Amino acid sequence: MRFFLLLVLSLAIFGFSAAQGYTPIQWDPNSQQLVSILNYGIAQATLAANSNGQLAGEWYWTDVTSVETEVTSTRTNYSFVVDIANYSRDTATIMVIVSVASDGTESLKNYAIM
Repeated sequence: MRFFLLLVLSLAIFGFSAAQGYTPIQWDPNSQQLVSILNYGIAQATLAANSNGQLAGEWYWTDVTSVETEVTSTRTNYSFVVDIANYSRDTATIMVIVSVASDGTESLKNYAIM
């Protein structure tokens, strides 16, 4: 009985936290705001990945696979999954999370080479 109650409580908590998380949005390549946030995120993430030895050279995005947002009281977080390439025609996929404060200040929250 205890196990069952714990399971139900865990599922309820997980469901609530998922509902409060990221929401998918439509990628719009004509949105200057989204493109600017993505460009910032890719620049910062590839710089960090170069420093960590995960990537080498200059990289640019070629395709946006998905975009999600998470809105909090003080900022909006944007999670992008993006195909990237370098000038040697190497390719990779990267997940970039950019946090935008209410005053418009951008910061790289996280990234992962996939």
